[in-house]
Amino acid sequence: MLATGKWVVVVVALMAGTVVAEPEVRSRPETELGPAAAPAAPEGWGQERLGMPLEELRKLYPDIQVAPPLTAPFDDPRVQRWLRLGVREPDLPQPVDVEYRIWDGRLWMVLVYTGKNSTNDVRRALDRRFGRPTDSSASPAWVWPDRKLVTHLEQNWFALVHRPTDRAARAGLQKK
Repeated sequence: MLATGKWVVVVVALMAGTVVAEPEVRSRPETELGPAAAPAAPEGWGQERLGMPLEELRKLYPDIQVAPPLTAPFDDPRVQRWLRLGVREPDLPQPVDVEYRIWDGRLWMVLVYTGKNSTNDVRRALDRRFGRPTDSSASPAWVWPDRKLVTHLEQNWFALVHRPTDRAARAGLQKK
């Protein structure tokens, strides 16, 4: 949970930029990976749709809270963070915290901080939802043409990313 001692770890990870970065250990580069085993690319993690406007996300989740801004290199007014704390997920025994990362007014990525859920529980939940991963290294990943799910299970988080918005955000942040 973000409100516990793991907050420091999450803040350090966010400040270091690991949330946007791909897991470093890959058996093959992303360009060589085929589509994930899931029948179709997920629209989002819950009811949201990656790429949707922030206004729609706020209507969808009235309990969403604004989160503190990030530090460099993410200290850009086009980057916003919104949180839902203590979210119950049907496939996980413990609640999770969900962060919605916004780029230029649109949902860029959904980060799920897995809290007290075990790595095995999280991996099983991801496998049930998305099928066999595209890359089954220590940090499994699922890749679709315009979406990807990257994991850092040892750090208790994973992210579902809208690839077109990710490319735009990376380009925009590099121009700063």
